[in-house]
Amino acid sequence: MRQIPWLRSGKAAFVFPIIFALFLGLCFTPLVTYSAMALYFLAVPALCMALFLAGRLPAYGCFVLCLGMFYALLGLDGVCAGCVYLLPAFLTMHVLSAKRVPFPLSAICMTAALVLSQVAIYVFLQARFEHNAYRALAEAAAQAFRAEGELGDAALIMLNRAGLLPISSDFEGSTALNPLGGLSDAAREDLLGSLQAYIIAYLSVFVPSMISGMSIYEGALSVYGAARCEEAALRGQDPFQKGDSLSLQVPPVRTWHLPRGWGWKIGVFAVGFLLVRLENQTVQLLGRVLMEVFTAVFTLQGIALVNDVQAKRGHRKWARILAPALLLLIAPSALWILGCADQIMDIRGLRSAGDADENKEL
Repeated sequence: MRQIPWLRSGKAAFVFPIIFALFLGLCFTPLVTYSAMALYFLAVPALCMALFLAGRLPAYGCFVLCLGMFYALLGLDGVCAGCVYLLPAFLTMHVLSAKRVPFPLSAICMTAALVLSQVAIYVFLQARFEHNAYRALAEAAAQAFRAEGELGDAALIMLNRAGLLPISSDFEGSTALNPLGGLSDAAREDLLGSLQAYIIAYLSVFVPSMISGMSIYEGALSVYGAARCEEAALRGQDPFQKGDSLSLQVPPVRTWHLPRGWGWKIGVFAVGFLLVRLENQTVQLLGRVLMEVFTAVFTLQGIALVNDVQAKRGHRKWARILAPALLLLIAPSALWILGCADQIMDIRGLRSAGDADENKEL
């Protein structure tokens, strides 16, 4: 069975641990929020890239540093959660490399590993907090504001003045302040009640999106990034020139598309847009998951379409990365709409000319 070498690039073996150690250090600074976000969104792709570019030994070191970040954030419980979150995807990438699983099956396997690990964490948290994990997290956040004293009050006032945290109409003008200029106890509790309601509502939307849609993005990015890192590490070696040294065979982004017949299968998930409008919370949760799967898959196809158009116009590589990234931030809906249009009309002409009724494909 083919194995990734213990050490592939000395330079990468030095750089990757430094980057992970830097984010570990940020966990002990006021920038801890950004470090936590990077840990959640980028840890798996970054570990996979380190594995293929630097080698197994540096990647394992980066994995330990990630667990250190989880410990700094949540203690021993965080280490357990980190193992559940990172280990399945990390081990899956080892198997994909050894078996030389083709893309997109490898991306599907990575996505499945990420989904299952996050579902396991979600189920555990719900069981631990008697199916009120969102409320428990909201109460923990409120308690953190109370513990900060005057700094917590200042933060609440700033959020209120920015229009992010409403306060009851009973507190008008200076009635929300105590004689020393801080928040009165009643006003503080009112603002913290608004904060808790906001956190619960946000998590109700955010968590299904992360479990489904974000897992698809991370799965595709992990496989693509790992393949490109391995290609960079092996560039110039004779076996690579013959095309038999790459563990992952990932086609260029501009060629990514759903095969004929899969358009309608994925298109069925669009029913999620209707389910989220119903009043039943369980149905809404299912609708959000289906909606996120639909938009994530066709967003990737939309990114491929944009990349293809830019490539044909001779845009440089950095511009072909920047354009879809900006669209994701500014108008994310535009990308999945473009992806649907490409699947319907075969804009790039990637499917065989002999396919019948191609214009009816979603």
